[in-house]
Amino acid sequence: MQAICNYGYVDYRGVSLLVWQLDFDGSQRLAAARTDDERLAIRRAMLSACVEAMAHGDDSDDHLGQLFHEQEQAYLSLVSGYLEHPGVLRDLLELATWEDYGLSTRATKPASCAECSRRQGRS
Repeated sequence: MQAICNYGYVDYRGVSLLVWQLDFDGSQRLAAARTDDERLAIRRAMLSACVEAMAHGDDSDDHLGQLFHEQEQAYLSLVSGYLEHPGVLRDLLELATWEDYGLSTRATKPASCAECSRRQGRS
C-alpha cells in the first residue's frame, strides 16, 4: 500500500481502488436512503468526495472523473425539485460549474427545440 499511497497522496495505481470504495459506500448509503432529501444529500456528498479525492490522487486514467460525471448526472436529475431551497444554487455553481478539475468540459447532448417546447408545455 505504501507504493500507491504515499503521505496521503494516491498514485494512479490506487485510484481505481479509491473509486471502487467511494462508489460502494455511496451505493450502500443510497440503498438505505428513505427519502429524496436523503438521496440528494448523499449524491451531493458523493460529488464533494470525488472533488476532494482528486486533490489527493493521480487521476490520469480519469476514473475519478468518470465517477464524478455519473454522480453529477444523478444529482442533477434529483436537484430540479429543490431549486427553491437555500444552498442549492451555490452547490450547482460550485460542484457542477466552478469545480477546479475541468470536469464540466464533457459535452452533453442538448435538448432539441421540440423537446424544450414540450417541457415548457408548448406544442
